[in-house]
Amino acid sequence: MRVRLVFPALLLLPFAATGCGSKHQTAPLAFVDLSRGPTAILDSTQAHFGSAELQVSRRENGWQIQATLPPQDLIELWKGLYRIPRPFPVKIGGLTCSTGGEPLQILSMEARAMALLARTDPPSEVLRRLAKKEQGMLVSGPWLYLVHPTTQAPLVLEAVQEEPGTGRLILPGVAGDGFLLPPGGSVTRSFRLEAPGTLRFELRVWGAGIDDTLRVEVEDDDSSLLTLEIPLSSMPKPWLVAIPLAAGEHELHLRASPVAALIGVLAPRVTSGKSKDPRPDITLMLADTYRADNLATWGGDARIAPHLNALASASLCFTETRTAATWTLPSHAALFTGLYPTQVGVLQPGDRLPDEAQTLAEHLADLGYRTVAITDQGYVSQTTGMAQGFSLFEEGRVDPERTRDSLERVLNSADGRPTFLFLHSYRAHDPYHSTSATQERLGPDFDPGASLDEVIDGLVEVRSNIKRGVSVQGEAARAFKRYELHYRRAAADLDILFGECVELLPRDGVLCVTSDHGESFGEHGVGGHGSSVWRAQTLVPLMFRAPGLDPGQDSRPASLIDLPRTLCDLAGLVPDERWGGRSLLEKPRSGPRFSFQTRTVQEARDAALFSQEKVLIVDALAEDTLRYAYDRLEDPLETIDRASEAPFVELRRSLDSVLRNVRQSRMKRAHAEIGLEQKINLQALGYGGDQE
Repeated sequence: MRVRLVFPALLLLPFAATGCGSKHQTAPLAFVDLSRGPTAILDSTQAHFGSAELQVSRRENGWQIQATLPPQDLIELWKGLYRIPRPFPVKIGGLTCSTGGEPLQILSMEARAMALLARTDPPSEVLRRLAKKEQGMLVSGPWLYLVHPTTQAPLVLEAVQEEPGTGRLILPGVAGDGFLLPPGGSVTRSFRLEAPGTLRFELRVWGAGIDDTLRVEVEDDDSSLLTLEIPLSSMPKPWLVAIPLAAGEHELHLRASPVAALIGVLAPRVTSGKSKDPRPDITLMLADTYRADNLATWGGDARIAPHLNALASASLCFTETRTAATWTLPSHAALFTGLYPTQVGVLQPGDRLPDEAQTLAEHLADLGYRTVAITDQGYVSQTTGMAQGFSLFEEGRVDPERTRDSLERVLNSADGRPTFLFLHSYRAHDPYHSTSATQERLGPDFDPGASLDEVIDGLVEVRSNIKRGVSVQGEAARAFKRYELHYRRAAADLDILFGECVELLPRDGVLCVTSDHGESFGEHGVGGHGSSVWRAQTLVPLMFRAPGLDPGQDSRPASLIDLPRTLCDLAGLVPDERWGGRSLLEKPRSGPRFSFQTRTVQEARDAALFSQEKVLIVDALAEDTLRYAYDRLEDPLETIDRASEAPFVELRRSLDSVLRNVRQSRMKRAHAEIGLEQKINLQALGYGGDQE
C-alpha cells in the first residue's frame, strides 16, 4: 500500500528520536494545544462509497450519514447470507438497516460466535445454522453481514457519528486528545506564534476495504501546506505529520475529501522554541502475567529470558515486589494510582478506573510530559479507564510487530517534551503461543510433549481432584508441568519482544520493567491467576535502570503501588500527594503491603499481608480470618503453614486496623462499557472463566 504525499519542499520534516537532558530547569518551549476548538463544518453534503452515494448532514453532537447500496454490491457467502464492506467508519452508533422498506434487526450472538464470523470465509456452521433461524444483520470488523432470503431491493443504511466536544477522541483501537473530520468536512484552528514552531499530529483513517483514496489537505490561510492521498483500508494505519510554521498569526484549515471514511486527528500541537526539555523520559514496560522466576535474578532458568536477564544485571532489582491484585484490571488500577484496588473500587470484570482517580499519566501530563501508551487491549483499555492522562492511547490485539512499529513511531514523533511511555504486552498470557524459533532454541528441556489443546484437555481431567491449599501431586502435577512448559516458551517469546524494545530506547532515560501478576501451575492447588494470593501469583519482577542508579538487588518488601512515587523520584519530579505507596529509594522503608484476590474463586476470596519477613493470608469471606502464614526468609516458597503460631496470630491482630483502612473505598465505583469487539479480544485471551 502506498501513500502519496504532495507538499512544498521541506514542509514535511523528518522526526528526531526522543532524548533526555540533565535534570535542570525546563527549557523555554511553548505549546499550542489544538485539540479543542470549533467543531467541524460540512463543505459538502455529498460523499461516496465506491459506486454508492452517501448523504451527510449535520445534527446535534455529530453527523447523520445515509447510504443506499444496490443489491448487486452484496457478496453471497451462502444461501441467504451476504456480506458487504462496511460503508461507514468503525466508530458508529445507532446503525440501522432496511431493505424494501422493512427494517432489519441486529442479530444476537455470543461473542465467541462473533469471533468465528470475523475470521471464517465461508462462514462457519454456527452461522449457517443461524441463517436458517433468523433474519437481520450484524457488524463484525470491516464487514456488514446480512441474513435475508432475498436481496432484490436496495439496502438502505443509516448511522449517527458522534462528535466529541471536549477535545478527547475515543476511536477504535485508539484514544487521545484530538478531533474528528467528517467526510467532506473541515476543521479550523486559529492561534498566534511568538516564535517559529512546528505543527505535529497523528492522522488515523478508517475506511471500508474498497479501491478508493482519501485526500486530506492542510492549509494556512489560503496557502497549501500539505496534501496527503491515502488509499483506504479497513485497518487503520497512523500517519505522522510535522509542518514548520513561521512566527505570527495562523488560521489552519484541515479538509477531508467526501469519501466514506472516519478521520481522527490525534495529539495536534504546535511546538515553539528550539531547546529540549531537560527532564528525562520515563518508560514503563509491563509484561502481563509474567512470573518473577522467568528471570535468573529471581531464581529462574537463565535460558528463558536472556535479554531481560541482561537488563536486570544492569538495573536495581526489587526482588520481593508483590502485586496489589492477582489479575490484570485491578492490578493496573493500583499501579497507575498508587492505591489498592479496594481503595479505587476496581475489583470485578465490570469495573473501570473512576475518573476522579489521579493516575501517573495524568500527573506527568500536568507536569508537561508527552504521555503515550501502547497496549494489547484486554482489560488495559480506554473502556476500563486506563487511558486517563494519556495524550495518545493505542490498543490492539497481541501482535509483536504492531508493538514494535508503534514504539518506533512514538520515538520518531518527539516534540521537545520529555515522554512518558507505557508499553504493555499480553505475549506471555494464556493462550501460550510461541514461535518455532523459540521452541528450537529452548530445546527438549522445555518440550511439553503435547499440543496446547491436548495439555488443556488433560488439565480438565485432573482438576476435579485438586484441593485448594494443597499442592498438586502425581498425574495432576505432570499435567500442570506440561502446561507450564508452554507458558515458559511464551515467556521466552516475550523476552525477545521486550529485548528489541529496550534496544530502541535511549539510554539516558528512566526505564522500569515489571509485571502485573504471576501465574500458578498447581502450587497450593490453584491454577492460572486471579485465583489466589500465594507467591506464584503475587511475586512480580521489578527493575529500574536510570542514569546514576547503581545496579543491585533489594530484598525488602515492595509493592506495585510504590511505582508512581518511585518513578517520580528517579526522574527528579514531585509526586502527587493523593498517591499512596512510597518511593522505593527511601531508606528505611516500613509498613505492611497487601495483595488482593478480588474475585471469589474456589469459594475463597483471600488477601495477603506482607510485613518484613512474615506473610499472612486471610479470608475476606470469613471476616479476614487468618488461614495461612509463612516465614518469608526461612520458607520463601510458602510450603510450611504457621498460621497457628503465636507470632503470626499476634501480627494478624496488630494489623487489623491497617487492613480495614486499605479495604475502605476512597471514590465512587465506576462501570465499564465493554463493546462486542473488545469482548472478542478478551475471549481470545482466555477471559471469561476463572482466569482474568
